[in-house]
Amino acid sequence: MIFDGEEFSMGVRAWTSGYDLYAPSKSFTYHPYNRKKRPPLFWENQDGGRSLKSQNRIKMVLGQALSPG
Repeated sequence: MIFDGEEFSMGVRAWTSGYDLYAPSKSFTYHPYNRKKRPPLFWENQDGGRSLKSQNRIKMVLGQALSPG
């Protein structure tokens, strides 16, 4: 699973498929991280190598060199 980077992957694939992308000047959504039982942030999770696999998949889609591992 990848959390940091999925936006870039989806954005690149959408843009290269002909979609126009727009960025609002103000944020209108957020994550409520101040709740009683806060979920772990993506960098706090132990992923068993899934991050590298996910990053390499994005690199493959974008035509970049894969990371060893």
